[in-house]
Amino acid sequence: MKAVLRPTTENDAPEVVSFLTPLLQRESLRPDLLRWKLWAPRDDYAEPRSYVLERNGRIIAHAGIWPTTVRTVAGTVRGCHLFDWAADARALGAGVAIVQRICEMFDFIYAIGGAQITQKIIPAIGFKQAGDAWSGARPLRPLRQALSHQYKDWRMPARLVRNAMWSVIPTGMRPEGWEIQEGLDGGDGRSLSLDNLRSSGFLKYLQSCPTAQIRVFEIRKDDHNAGRFALSLLHNQVRIAGLWLNNPSPENLCVGYALAQQVARTMSDAFEITSTGSTPESERAAVAAGFRIRKHTPIYLLSFKTGPLPAAFDFQMADTDAVFQSAGEPCYWT
Repeated sequence: MKAVLRPTTENDAPEVVSFLTPLLQRESLRPDLLRWKLWAPRDDYAEPRSYVLERNGRIIAHAGIWPTTVRTVAGTVRGCHLFDWAADARALGAGVAIVQRICEMFDFIYAIGGAQITQKIIPAIGFKQAGDAWSGARPLRPLRQALSHQYKDWRMPARLVRNAMWSVIPTGMRPEGWEIQEGLDGGDGRSLSLDNLRSSGFLKYLQSCPTAQIRVFEIRKDDHNAGRFALSLLHNQVRIAGLWLNNPSPENLCVGYALAQQVARTMSDAFEITSTGSTPESERAAVAAGFRIRKHTPIYLLSFKTGPLPAAFDFQMADTDAVFQSAGEPCYWT
């Protein structure tokens, strides 16, 4: 019988969990996290975010959708990142089939890094490498980091000295006139008019994540809206979920990364801070603000229908499940 693609609802949770349990990490299947990822309402996206491929009433593949919207010269286009993507090994081609079917709903699908087996599979499906994403990190509380998490071996004293020196390097000058206020509107009713389509609805959804403490901050320059950043605290690691500026100049990006670190240092449970981006400008700004680049990972695109993505579009953690997943290893603990 031909396989049928259908969206799932929360009523399908037992069957979805049963199918995914042998294939995914247990943390990904926490009931509250699974509901939030796949079925919790989102003001910015009302369509289904979980699909299964079934044959004879049996699930043979599943994929969760993490949607995004990008403004290009050709207009506004929709894309998505797939997570909790898994297929029954006995159903040959089911994993590829569900990706191809979901691709018909969007202008493009993107993947950033992933397990080695994933990076081997997706080029065969038709994904093309479209750039690289950088990942950077910086210690915030090196002693607590060392005592709580670092590997205990003969190199530990040297790591501690290195991280202690690194943690006190200035984040760069903070120009006059820059302020940060927590909240989606700075607490005074003034809203942002960003051109990056990361809406307040999306940020409100992020803040409801059950496994990570996610906080959103408005950046103001000379009493005008300049942008936002969001921080995700998970397992003593602060992740810059996103830094979105009205004017993402190198100087402004550097200030944004410095302001994010300033807030992260006030979080008593934060031992290190990490960030991700995909443009040379954001990478240089992060380095100037004290981050060290630990790795680059490929960005793959599938079936982009309206031309290339704008060069200034910066893929960040909030564009994937990296913003909340527990699998992210500490960056500079070894």
